[in-house]
Amino acid sequence: MHFSIVVVDIAKFGTRDDRFQLLLRSGLTAVLKQAFEESGIDWDELAIEDRGDGKCLLIPASVSKVRLLDPLIGRLAVALRQHNQFTSEQGQIRLRMSVHAGEVHRDRDGWSGTDLNFAFRLVGSEALYEVLAAVPEAELVVIVSEAIHNAVVRHGYGAVDPASFHQIEVHRKEVSAEAWVHVPGILAPLARLELDSGGSGPPAITVRGNVNGDVVGRDKHVGGPW
Repeated sequence: MHFSIVVVDIAKFGTRDDRFQLLLRSGLTAVLKQAFEESGIDWDELAIEDRGDGKCLLIPASVSKVRLLDPLIGRLAVALRQHNQFTSEQGQIRLRMSVHAGEVHRDRDGWSGTDLNFAFRLVGSEALYEVLAAVPEAELVVIVSEAIHNAVVRHGYGAVDPASFHQIEVHRKEVSAEAWVHVPGILAPLARLELDSGGSGPPAITVRGNVNGDVVGRDKHVGGPW
């Protein structure tokens, strides 16, 4: 079955105690539901898998992929800001988010498929970890696949600004692919990063094309068994 795939992961979830982890989990559900509903996407039509510190959301093919970038990204950024205004530092939610689309298969134990694996590889890429760390004012960082970039971003549908998506190349395990990083409200987030030259091999993520001098380093997968 063909789905659009959104995976979100709460930054530094494991550093909070159990009480705050429960708060973060309920807060994440609330902000996601608000953002999807405000984007005209019926929450009840989504297939949602809980990932402890995040969620995997499968969106029916009948929902336009444009909506996953505009207005969803903007709505989610606003919902996160509203949530964080009324919580302590321990209760703050900062999110990494990947957007992809493809074939997903279901059995009695859940969902699987190469495209689903790929979405988890993207959200677990160190590029997102480094960008979120380098842009402390950001509450949301987004990485989109080449499929989403080609279908939506490059055409500038709606309020999507192609110039705000920065092209990189991701290498990790079985994955070697181009992707694009976006931080709402930040023009050149990757420019704040320095190349990590450590290690004996080449970096697993390299800059591709003209991204105004932006540089990113390695990649690692931390998204669980996907």
